[in-house]
Amino acid sequence: MEMVMLKWIILALIISVLIGTLAVTIFVQREAPFRSDSLGAKGVKRALILYHPSRDAQFSDDLTLAIARGFEDAGLSVDRQTMTKDTPVKPRNYAIIAIVSNTFFWQPDWPTMRYLNRSDLNGVPTIGIMAGGGATERARQKLIKALVRSGADLRDTRSLWVSKPNDDMRLHENNRAVAGDIARSFAFNAARRVIAQGQVASQAGQPGSAISGVAIENGNTHASPLH
Repeated sequence: MEMVMLKWIILALIISVLIGTLAVTIFVQREAPFRSDSLGAKGVKRALILYHPSRDAQFSDDLTLAIARGFEDAGLSVDRQTMTKDTPVKPRNYAIIAIVSNTFFWQPDWPTMRYLNRSDLNGVPTIGIMAGGGATERARQKLIKALVRSGADLRDTRSLWVSKPNDDMRLHENNRAVAGDIARSFAFNAARRVIAQGQVASQAGQPGSAISGVAIENGNTHASPLH
């Protein structure tokens, strides 16, 4: 009799854990309302940040603000939008786009994947950030594939973490602050490369051409360098 009761108790605990996990998953991955903000200074060229809000740690939200500062440093005006069913699937008139996704169960979040599966980024230079606790590589690879399918001109991707150190040389600093610094620099450098390429093409009297291919280095994607 005691063994039967113990089995029922264990079964009840397992069911409770599964229900709790499902509830949390639905909560954090539920699509947010569509929101569009203007961030940063007004530049001649514009940048767009697309993201799914992080309901548990607000990490992706903080990263979008750091990216916006990086784009602003490069002289761009910045729009930020949540990825929802109402988000424009063909963003136009942007010099560069940044996609910020959260990692859940080794996958990019559902709103990111749904948006990229129906979007047409039409060759716009794009960078991606995979945010997570630490185990993000599988999700980052899936994000890369989704970005390529969307038609984006993928320039670079990067993983940034809440728990795992983002820079082994800055272990004494706040890890989230380090992630913000990296995101800002990442966005600035990508934007400057895009702007420089556009200036070269303009001087040559030719339309800008995409950087061909991306290379994997140290676990992150890096665009082929300009020469």
